[in-house]
Amino acid sequence: MNKYVVENTLNSGFKDLEDDLHNFSATLNDGIDLILTRNTNDYKSSKLGVFFAPETYLKSI
Repeated sequence: MNKYVVENTLNSGFKDLEDDLHNFSATLNDGIDLILTRNTNDYKSSKLGVFFAPETYLKSI
């Protein structure tokens, strides 16, 4: 987490700041390509793959 991440999350379209911080931080990391969350509605504009639960992700691969 750094100033760049925080400033960019404040200017995005996410409704939830915490989810946005997670998403934006993850998109900057080349090793992360998905997010597991029970709150998939807040990640609709994410460029990453978003899965509801580990079981859902494991079934998709």
